[in-house]
Amino acid sequence: MANMSSTRFGIEIEVIVEPHTLRTPPNALSYYQKLSASLRKRGQKAQVDDLRGGYRTYPDNFTKWWITKDGSLNNHGSNQIAFEAVSPIFSADRNWDNDIDAFWDAMAAVFHQPIQSPKCGSHIHISPGLAARGRYAFHELKVIAFGVVAYEPLVLLVLPASRHENVYCRPNTKSSSQLGGCHNLRQMRQLIASARSLEGLKDIMQADRRVLWNFENTLLGKSGTIEFRGGRGLRGRNRTKRWIAFAVSFIHFVLNENDFEMRNIYNDEWRPTVELFYEKLRSKAKDVGMRSHLPSSYRVLNETQRERAPVTRPEQTWSLSSLAQALRPNHTVR
Repeated sequence: MANMSSTRFGIEIEVIVEPHTLRTPPNALSYYQKLSASLRKRGQKAQVDDLRGGYRTYPDNFTKWWITKDGSLNNHGSNQIAFEAVSPIFSADRNWDNDIDAFWDAMAAVFHQPIQSPKCGSHIHISPGLAARGRYAFHELKVIAFGVVAYEPLVLLVLPASRHENVYCRPNTKSSSQLGGCHNLRQMRQLIASARSLEGLKDIMQADRRVLWNFENTLLGKSGTIEFRGGRGLRGRNRTKRWIAFAVSFIHFVLNENDFEMRNIYNDEWRPTVELFYEKLRSKAKDVGMRSHLPSSYRVLNETQRERAPVTRPEQTWSLSSLAQALRPNHTVR
């Protein structure tokens, strides 16, 4: 099994923003360059899409932030800029959260907080560390695939409602006609087990890449990542870290649970409650150093509840008279 402490991941962040200093009409490329300069000022490597050669997903092996246009964000306000920021590759055993902080600090120096828009989402790519040559073994992919379909109803409960029916992250069981033709988990398990190639497994899991868990990049010649596309549009560092922690911890969870091998449990009653499922995720998050980024309740992730501030005991204050009384010897009058 892949060593999850060295899991590698990257994130794509789609935003629509308004610059602090607006040029009329706004020139997207100039603001991409401003953001790139702001990132470099904070010690981050960054590169800008020159917008001349059509859409490019990435120029060179994910070693720096890549600022590019996103075709799904074309329609926005005249004073707004839309783009996708693609991160470099991070490792779970490194200080990746400092890089996320640097990104949002750079953003804040150039733009106002991103607007809330259902068009915007976030995509997290996950792969094992270099010891596994950055690729999951074929059997591991089958274990992950079964985990994706087995826990799909619970994952949907953890997602914000805006992501449930989004055309860019359809549940895998609704995208795939093969999975949709199965009547129960046992048949889904048999279908996944029957895959004889990476291409065959990918075709079982999805009709196209616009699914909750995208297996497209597991094919030979591609990056080797599994892509989680269910994250909400991100507007700051805290939610960015939360959704990274969720996606990485989920892969860790399904690989360790390995329900794929437990042939006698495949029925809907077998699934844990969403509360227990989320607690198991938080436990696995600890193994990859990400527990602090997952809120205590899944309802904070799905935004039906706010994160509770930690309860602090009020500091005790003393008046001079009460302090003197407390320090006075206790003499009993007879």
